[in-house]
Amino acid sequence: MKRARLKRGSEAPKKKRLRKISQLPAPPAGMKLLKIEKIITPHPYMITPKHLETGRMYLDESTLVEAEERHGAQCEICRKRVRAGVQDRVLSVTEHKKQNVLFMEVPKGDLNEIAGLKKYLFKIKPLLEKLKIDGVAFKQV
Repeated sequence: MKRARLKRGSEAPKKKRLRKISQLPAPPAGMKLLKIEKIITPHPYMITPKHLETGRMYLDESTLVEAEERHGAQCEICRKRVRAGVQDRVLSVTEHKKQNVLFMEVPKGDLNEIAGLKKYLFKIKPLLEKLKIDGVAFKQV
């Protein structure tokens, strides 16, 4: 695969998430937009030695599915959570969902009681949907 080279004096393209967060209106005083990040829920998919039995070097979703079907490979985090009684079953790789999440800094306290937060979230909801942002996570300070 060839890498794109930049001409002298040109700038590297900005990351999409920076453009996305700049499209959102500023939140009320005391709150801050931190970042938009792709996360995997309910947790990252953790490979095991069985995943490597496919003989392939690169582990993409189709290779992981093949490892599950042919070799009985499973997410190690799921296995540990099932043994601990925290989760009822082991999820397949396709059940580990990628989501774009907006991270916001808000004051400590009950989220329902933070002045202006609910109104702001309703205001930006159509824009979040347009930008394909699946949810909002809060860092309380």
